[in-house]
Amino acid sequence: QNEQIITSTPISDLAVGNYTAKALFIDASGGNVSVSSEFHVDKGNTTLSVDVNESTIYGDGVIVNVTVDCPDKFNLTGIVTITVTDLAGNIIKIDGVDAVFSKNITTGTDAKVSFNVTGLAVANYNVTAVYHDDANYNGNDSYDLFNVTKAESHVQLTVENISFGEYENVTISIADVNASGKVNITIYDNESNVINSTVVALDSTGPV
Repeated sequence: QNEQIITSTPISDLAVGNYTAKALFIDASGGNVSVSSEFHVDKGNTTLSVDVNESTIYGDGVIVNVTVDCPDKFNLTGIVTITVTDLAGNIIKIDGVDAVFSKNITTGTDAKVSFNVTGLAVANYNVTAVYHDDANYNGNDSYDLFNVTKAESHVQLTVENISFGEYENVTISIADVNASGKVNITIYDNESNVINSTVVALDSTGPV
């Protein structure tokens, strides 16, 4: 028994959903046979990449770049959300608000979104990115680790020449807001003997 296989021209750009294919065979004698079959188009899969600098200095913004990859990413839509947690999985709060941020993907942008996270304390962090799917593609998630390191303090000491019997005022200027700790102020004579020593605590509210 001979069998003929006829394949139609490939049909592209079918949206996600259910479909029915029908074929009508008409033989030479005028008879006909009709057959049909149902099929469906499923959502495509995506992959996510998260790019963040491994180390950021305190006070600088942490730039988180998220890219969603799929066959038709220039037409991708949907929302990307990032969440910053500590290494135990607890969501970080910045100024009392959870560090959870969302952005819409703009079509024609290669499915890339960028976040600038500011206000993080010195610590190690995890950032998790989630793509929340659209009409044609499934969601996905990924993560990356980073840390915020201590910033270099900018300290300036100011003194002035005085006359005998006058008081010397030693002024310490620390330009870094949120600086905490203490300042040890020590006065030496010209033979390196300690004449006076004072400890001043910082209140971390601003420049001293």
